[in-house]
Amino acid sequence: GTPDTVMVHFGWMRLQQPSFTDRHYGYSHYNAASGLVGAVVPVQPAGDYGGYVGMDVTSDNKAIPGGHNILGNIGATQAHLYWDFGPGIGFFNAQDRVDDSVASFAATPVQNVIWPKFAYQEGTATVTHVIAQVSAPNAADPQAIYYFRKVGVENAGSWDYPPYVIDTIYDLSHDIVASQTSDMVAMAWTANLTYTGVGNAQHPLGFQDDTLSGESPIHVQWDNDVYYQISDDQGATWGNRVNITKNRLGEAGYRAYTDLTTLIDINDDLHIAWSGPAWPEDPAADGWSGFYCRLFMWSENIGAIRTVASAEWSTPNVDTLIE
Repeated sequence: GTPDTVMVHFGWMRLQQPSFTDRHYGYSHYNAASGLVGAVVPVQPAGDYGGYVGMDVTSDNKAIPGGHNILGNIGATQAHLYWDFGPGIGFFNAQDRVDDSVASFAATPVQNVIWPKFAYQEGTATVTHVIAQVSAPNAADPQAIYYFRKVGVENAGSWDYPPYVIDTIYDLSHDIVASQTSDMVAMAWTANLTYTGVGNAQHPLGFQDDTLSGESPIHVQWDNDVYYQISDDQGATWGNRVNITKNRLGEAGYRAYTDLTTLIDINDDLHIAWSGPAWPEDPAADGWSGFYCRLFMWSENIGAIRTVASAEWSTPNVDTLIE
């Protein structure tokens, strides 16, 4: 951008008092040309209750903070995005929220679809992409993850109906990224291995099947594979899901935990990074611990999983666990 729009934008979940009221998105920025840091600005009006904030930026460097939000702290919680009036202005009058009717298209009563990740893409069309997950009544319940799509500049347009149901899983791990040089969009998530059988007779169903993920009755947020899907037309249609890791029950190695991130480079190659704890053949019998892990990365142009960093310095028996 021009010198006065060379900025770094910051968004975070902000609570200014010990009571759980008026939690909101905080916003600030750093101007690299002037060296000045902007004032902290609350994005929503008082009375809303928001959180789990992400950030994107328009091509002319206006901030797009987003997360999930309850209007007036009453009713359903949905993905809610705001667009700044100008670069670093901190005036978020343009806003858009996934409609309750869209988020609850197959459910009664209205359901909360939260923990959003999003991307704003200015390609052949201008499209807002959101991936978010249903908040089930109990943490151990399987939860659907949805893809929401809206064509329109900033807050213009309406959300596609119905949304695309990506998967039903136990994990809170998903991300979406859009190319700024083409109409490519990619989303990734972790999903539990699908098991059949009981106890020691269990085995994963479809571990070599790129169109199947599912659930496990044990280690529901730990024993995961990493999946992705790509769209080449700004989310209008999606290719088959791809299982990167293809783990097998009873085989030692590393399992993706509930955290990953995505990136599309200037060559339109997708990259996915995630953390994975050391995983023995039998976690119950072999003294499994989730504190010893590695950071992994898969790149579309390489087609292989690489170890980026190791956090196994505090244990002498990692090699024993995964031999």
